[in-house]
Amino acid sequence: MEYQEMHEQLTKLIHDKQLIAATISQPRAKSDEIKRVKLKPVEIKGDYHIQFEYQYERVLKHENIELESVSDKLNNLLQQFRQVQADFQQEKVHIQLSKKFKVLWKSDRVTSKKIANLSHNRKKNYLLDEDTAYPFLVRLGVQTPDGKVKNKSMTNSVKSIVLSSLLMMHLIIYQKTVQFEYWISDPVNLI
Repeated sequence: MEYQEMHEQLTKLIHDKQLIAATISQPRAKSDEIKRVKLKPVEIKGDYHIQFEYQYERVLKHENIELESVSDKLNNLLQQFRQVQADFQQEKVHIQLSKKFKVLWKSDRVTSKKIANLSHNRKKNYLLDEDTAYPFLVRLGVQTPDGKVKNKSMTNSVKSIVLSSLLMMHLIIYQKTVQFEYWISDPVNLI
């Protein structure tokens, strides 16, 4: 497969709104600041965009690009990187580019069709739902009986409690015995 044919096929899949997620990695120049670029579809104000997430050494930068401009942006990135790993609704694609831009295209069919989550501000999956009243949080005085957080300053407390409960669930489910040494010489068994 030639470079131009690969670029057209990849662009066609993106324009057909088949993209679930993609990662462009392995920069050609080791001195390149961008380490990898992740692509995902998002819907902003009713319009379909592709979000480019640029991963620098310590910083992530996002850019939302409309479908018409994706082809040029993708071409520029493929000039700078050697590998593409993309998930589409009906297939997974792995592309490797040589120094002379020879293309190795590997494609695997997916048994079950995937659907992309297009929401721009995705809701996080917490162990405890933020809108549900929990008796222990009501008794602590953090929530009202109808499930609302009492003060804005308590929101961090609720998130902290949710994360702590998630950590405890992880410890209970995945580890039989956990030993901590905390200012004592003998280990303490929690479970």
